[in-house]
Order: sequence, then structure tokens, then C-alpha cells
Amino acid sequence: MIRAIFFDLHGVITHGDFKDIYKKFADRVNVSTQSVRDYHVDNIQGLLTGTVTSTDMFEAFGLSNKMTVEQMLDVWTEEIVKIMYADKEILSLLLKLRLKYKLGALTNLTEQRYGADVKMGLYNYFDFSVLSFKEELKKPDPNFFLKALERAQCTPEEAVFIDDQAKNTDAAERLGIKSILYKDIDSLLKRLAILGVEV
Repeated sequence: MIRAIFFDLHGVITHGDFKDIYKKFADRVNVSTQSVRDYHVDNIQGLLTGTVTSTDMFEAFGLSNKMTVEQMLDVWTEEIVKIMYADKEILSLLLKLRLKYKLGALTNLTEQRYGADVKMGLYNYFDFSVLSFKEELKKPDPNFFLKALERAQCTPEEAVFIDDQAKNTDAAERLGIKSILYKDIDSLLKRLAILGVEV
């Protein structure tokens, strides 16, 4: 019997073309686009796991004489929400599922994108979240999924995980969590029905 359903966020619930985000941020804070891009390429794993903090980035960009860390994060949030949008059909599905199941948001993200998720109210659709930069580990680490099971208070066999990356669904499957590689909402609904999830 399914008791909990875990969703990845970006690529499943939210979408957007982030290719220009470095330039948009750099222009706002008056630093070079290349320095912002290079910093993220060099530090993305640390940013995702929270071992490289927003303060570290703030100091690397030499912004202390221009703004506070909070103001820097506000700029990121403002620019991200301009290009990111949530799938309304998926949001509607979440509302229905939450009436019968515990819902968890399981996502790899930086603190910068977290601000945009909060601004968009995404976490209001879930009972709990497991966020890589807060947990200091990320998918597909098995411990990431074990944290989700603990918060949902269920066994692997009682959970379903939905993600748009096969390496993550494969990792969850190895733990015994039923997983769905997300492609579109129609195929998702069919797979949920096969697994006995009532919508």
C-alpha cells in the first residue's frame, strides 16, 4: 500500500531556461558574467550540498561594499522567478494527492534557487522537503532517500519517487522505492494508476 509520494522539483514541477541567468545576475550586481559562470562551474557540487555557502560566493564576487548577502540572494531570486514557471497540471495533481498521501519534495538545489522556490510557494504543496544544500548531501546518495523515508515515516515499499533523471530513479529503486522517470503528466498518471495510487 502506498503511503507517501516523493517529487523532484525542477524538471518535473518547475521548468525554465537558465542559460542567461549568470549574465542577468552579473549585470544586476556589476560583476563580470564570466566570473559568475566560472564560480558556479568550479563550485556547483559545494553549492548543491551547502559546503560552499552564499557568504562564500558573496565574498568571492567582492560584493561587501555594494550590498548584503541577503540583498544578493534577493537579486538571484528576482531573476530566477522571471524565467522559472510551475506546471499548473502538476500543482493540481499535488493538491489531489495530498488528500490521501504524504507528499515530499526531494530536490538537489542551491540556496539561490531555494529562494525562488519559496517565492513561488512550491513547498506549500508538500508535507516535508529534503533539500540537498540543507542536508549536505544530494541525490542519488542513498542517504538522501533514507531521510525522506524517515520523514514520511514509511518503508521503501510504501513510497513512490518521481524524478526526471534516471540516475536518481535508479538509486531509489535499488532501495526498494517504486520510481517513475518523469516524461509528461499523461504517462505519469498512467504509471501512478499501475502502482495503485488513487488520484
